[in-house]
Amino acid sequence: MIFKLRHYHNFILNGIEANAIKNECLRQLAETTQQAEVVERVTLHWKSAIGNQKSQNVDQGIIEEIDPDKKVKLVCNEELKKQMISENDNNPFNMFFIVDAEIKRVAGKLVAYIIIKIHDSGKIEDGETSI
Repeated sequence: MIFKLRHYHNFILNGIEANAIKNECLRQLAETTQQAEVVERVTLHWKSAIGNQKSQNVDQGIIEEIDPDKKVKLVCNEELKKQMISENDNNPFNMFFIVDAEIKRVAGKLVAYIIIKIHDSGKIEDGETSI
């Protein structure tokens, strides 16, 4: 197998050497693609809680700093969910939350936000926000 690098050097490798290089490239690529994409102190607006076919709720929300038009699945532990729903006297759909979140993508497309921490919240009132 012959590889041409940027500087146009030719390398002749046997099958074992070529396979070792390929495996190392794949290992390094996997490490880079598995690194978490975390955003801190972004604004989350909870948009819906939809029941799916298995009678489980699928919570969806928007983080405008990432994609202002796309509702995606929200994933968080029960304690954070309780903090967002129960501890606020207000309807969570009329609230915004300042959160840290991990962004999940599949084939480069945004599919979910994993909520890591809630810093603050506020109520959305007719074009105004209050904390």
